[in-house]
Amino acid sequence: MDDRIKDINMQIKLQKDTQQSMRDIRSMNIDGLPHGKSVSNPVADAAIKIVDRIDVNIRELLTELNSIYDKQTSMRTLLSCLTSEEYRIIELRYIKHTRWNGLPQKMHCSRSTCFRIHDNAIKKLAEQNKVGTK
Repeated sequence: MDDRIKDINMQIKLQKDTQQSMRDIRSMNIDGLPHGKSVSNPVADAAIKIVDRIDVNIRELLTELNSIYDKQTSMRTLLSCLTSEEYRIIELRYIKHTRWNGLPQKMHCSRSTCFRIHDNAIKKLAEQNKVGTK
């Protein structure tokens, strides 16, 4: 999630920079020529369309960002029911993608103890999730 947040923030910054560049576009107005009411400026029209599309893109990115923040909050709330040992094993296994054979060394316990801690953590998370959804 953290990588996606960084990516979204970078995209928003680039979109805003592009948007500002489009707003700064000024078409050349040649003096001395007649200007009728039906004369349009194709460069300015294109820039306006781009700025409008960028506004939509930024809103979509902000919606996704808020969704990620909501999921992070839900995850933190859900994981708060775990002991530090249980949290550590869930973090190693599912967030840091540690293989099962690497867990005992990182947890400083036997393989069977790792499985027992993991099973207890999963049971707690399932129970907490049931309580949280009611």
